[in-house]
Amino acid sequence: MTLRPKAKHCDISLKAAFNWRHCFLSVLENDMTDKLSGIVELDETFFRESFKGQKKPLPRPARKRGNQSTVDTRDIPVLIAKDRQGGIRDGILPDLSTRSLALCLEGHIDPQAPVCMDAFLSQKAWLKGWD
Repeated sequence: MTLRPKAKHCDISLKAAFNWRHCFLSVLENDMTDKLSGIVELDETFFRESFKGQKKPLPRPARKRGNQSTVDTRDIPVLIAKDRQGGIRDGILPDLSTRSLALCLEGHIDPQAPVCMDAFLSQKAWLKGWD
């Protein structure tokens, strides 16, 4: 849903809806746990880079409809780490390297915490070097 219908639904101006959205987003950004402890779960997800609203020509050919089940090089990796007490950290990774993963998680996971993850190879390599 775009801002105009949200502003109308809440009976506020478009400018107020825009300002409130940024307030909520900044709260979410600053609401991350400093140190995850207990059982920590790691997972990654990928988002397509969006050029919606950009006036300049796209820096890539237009995408066709339909989903690709593979990870594309244009996809942006996002790492999410969560502990069982509700603490959460996330970060946008510049690439899928072990170094990027280490920089994102450095100092945010208790060294004694058991870590659960899927078969993401950079995570496995990071975990070997983390011990």
